[in-house]
Parts: sequence; structure tokens; C-alpha cells
Amino acid sequence: MDYVEGVVKQYQRDYKRSLKSGKTRRYTTKQYTITLPGKTNVDPDEIVAIIPKEKYLDTIGYYENYIGLVN
Repeated sequence: MDYVEGVVKQYQRDYKRSLKSGKTRRYTTKQYTITLPGKTNVDPDEIVAIIPKEKYLDTIGYYENYIGLVN
């Protein structure tokens, strides 16, 4: 597992559509863009997991404690 830091940005758009019945309906779309460093080796179709940095560090801490208890 490789650790890579990136920046996540969210773009949101609200728009209205008129239905056939004459009513209007409001829709909201969200799009997330993740910027990774250029040296990151990720294939375009690869599935990745995105974890907040704090949770990642907590997980690594638990793992290191577990390894220390087992050895």
C-alpha cells in the first residue's frame, strides 16, 4: 500500500428543470476533483481508497501497536 497525499476539491451546481406537469424541480450535482502529485503512479482505471490523513495515521498506529504485542 502506498501513501500519497492529495487535495480534494468539491464543486457544486444547483439548477432547475421544468417537468411536463408544469412544476419545477431543483437538482443539485456535486463533483469531486482529487489532485495528486505528478510522480504518483496510478493507472487511469485503477480503483483506489481515499482515507482522511488522521484516520490513516490512527490505523497505522493501531497496526504498529498490534505488531509490538505479537512479537
